[in-house]
Amino acid sequence: MAESNGRGPRFRRRSTPEPEVAGKSGLSGPAVVEEAPQEDKPKNIGERIKLIRDSVRGTFLALPRVFRLVWEASPAATIALAVVTVVAGIIPAVTAYIGKLLINAVVKAIVIRAQHQPDIYRLSVPLPGFTLHSPFMTTVGIVVLLAVISLLVAAISSLMSTIRNISQQLLQERVQIRIQLMVMDHASALDLPFFEDPASYDLLRRAQEDSRNRPVQMISGTFGLVQTSITFLSMIALLLGVSPLLAAIALVSPIPAFISDTR
Repeated sequence: MAESNGRGPRFRRRSTPEPEVAGKSGLSGPAVVEEAPQEDKPKNIGERIKLIRDSVRGTFLALPRVFRLVWEASPAATIALAVVTVVAGIIPAVTAYIGKLLINAVVKAIVIRAQHQPDIYRLSVPLPGFTLHSPFMTTVGIVVLLAVISLLVAAISSLMSTIRNISQQLLQERVQIRIQLMVMDHASALDLPFFEDPASYDLLRRAQEDSRNRPVQMISGTFGLVQTSITFLSMIALLLGVSPLLAAIALVSPIPAFISDTR
């Protein structure tokens, strides 16, 4: 459009409307990620129980797929983590039983010295189906032998902890690499409009971030639950041999703490 101001015509550029952006986020526009709606917290014990039940159900439904993913990433590290879990679950009961034998040996040595009996003693360990006997030794020798065995068990416990940490870190790296490759393979087969959707783009980003530790944490948590169960059952069996009342107390005592934690 031309205008005259006494110095000749002056042309004014007509403003043209900018084309509308096809998408409000993604590659052709500013990324807008909507905030996730906040879930209501449980208000009563019924809602808490339902929330716990749904969480446990969802975890167990997803566990086989996660275990398959971890196994395909590194079978050796998975087997090592499982073996360490079983051994670490038995060690507390073994430590307690060795402590019992050590106390009995010390008491036996005191009785032999007080009554001036022959200082010769043989250690007997009842096992399922047979009884393991040590060679005849002095009471001091039995005490020293049990102390050495206790030190060996403590060393094995430390070794199991180290193997667990190494296996878990190695497994975490292998799983992360595998999930990254799976995400890239899947993303390469998608069309460009998929990345225009902020929810889809955020889904890929979350998959890459959660692959760092989420699958291995699930497997480690499951193995930790197995280890706790083995420790609990072995300690109950050990207490049953000492006193059934102590075993009953050990079964009932965690209930108040469990109720407090769930609240």
